[in-house]
Amino acid sequence: MTTSFSPRHAADLSDIARGVITRFGTVLSRRDITVRLWVELDCGPARVDRSDIRRLCENLLLRAIRVTPEQGTVYVRVSCDERDVFLAISDEGAGYHPRQVGQLAPLLQTCRSLGEANDGKLRWATSEGFGTTFTLRVPRA
Repeated sequence: MTTSFSPRHAADLSDIARGVITRFGTVLSRRDITVRLWVELDCGPARVDRSDIRRLCENLLLRAIRVTPEQGTVYVRVSCDERDVFLAISDEGAGYHPRQVGQLAPLLQTCRSLGEANDGKLRWATSEGFGTTFTLRVPRA
């Protein structure tokens, strides 16, 4: 029997998000896109594999940058409730018509797998003309 091991530790999702935003600084500057990071106080850490959540955040932030028009804004929010920590990434892109949702399939599969590997859930909402928001929910540490 093979067991996969995910090195989960207490990790601050806002620190992960800040690191990813910093990593994409050149792309953001070149496209004149602003990232607004909002962090709810007192969320505490989540119990996650830091590298999985960094990859998920990179994928979602890069997609948001690609679809946001120049001089637009991408919103990143870290919040929580009693049990979970949430990481939401929203863009000012065109959103998706229901018939276009299939275009997201590869991204959704990758990010959903990374979230589920950390006992999390990935949800998304899109509206044609109003952008897309992806929200990851993972357990608090």
